[in-house]
Amino acid sequence: MKKLMFTVFGLLVALFAFAACSGNNSDRQELHMATSADFPPFEFVNDNSEYDGFDVHMARAIADILDMDLVIHNMEFIPSIASTELGNTDITVAALSVTEDRRQQVNFSIPYFETTLVIIVQQDSLINSVEDLDVEGNVVAVQMGTTSDTMATWYLDNVEIMRHVSAPMTVLELNASRVDAIVVDAGVANQFIADNPSLRIVDEALGIEEYAIGVYRNNPELLEQINNALQQLKDNGELDRIYNMFFGGDQ
Repeated sequence: MKKLMFTVFGLLVALFAFAACSGNNSDRQELHMATSADFPPFEFVNDNSEYDGFDVHMARAIADILDMDLVIHNMEFIPSIASTELGNTDITVAALSVTEDRRQQVNFSIPYFETTLVIIVQQDSLINSVEDLDVEGNVVAVQMGTTSDTMATWYLDNVEIMRHVSAPMTVLELNASRVDAIVVDAGVANQFIADNPSLRIVDEALGIEEYAIGVYRNNPELLEQINNALQQLKDNGELDRIYNMFFGGDQ
């Protein structure tokens, strides 16, 4: 009987200790991140149904530096920015290009990635330049609300623009020959080409842009913390290590 009582007592002590440890972990502040996990290799859902990608790993590294728990909220691209603008999430990390219009919605961190906007066509397409594409009768697919959408609207005066809520849907349209080209970020374009060898990237780019983290405008302290953490990841080589995981080589 004494042995049984001792065992029960020991079990209670162990459970108490576990609860205490769990309580300490739950005391960590949460960092709520909005993203649109349909933009590989920056953010996507992997085969294990886990959030993955360059942006996701970077955000987790930032949260670790800040001693915070990262909580990911997956949604469409345009609502992801609005969620941080309204304070429903702390940050938006979604291959978010810095634009003046978006500066009215969120504060931007220091840039962490530079990319170009490129044109993807089918291998046998006669389109080899922006001029070839910008012809009446051509149809271009873009992801709605992105800088690909904005740049295509600005620079392609004669084409019809077909807008979709996700980048992969634009590839489906091109593979089905319902559009003549798509405009997308270079990093994503390379992934699309790897998955669809019947497509190619046109040599002439449409523009250059920088990605940054969108931060809730009423939290300047968090913006400073994010910037310091990002700079630390750049200085200690961790950002390059994450880059190599998804792109290979140095930025």
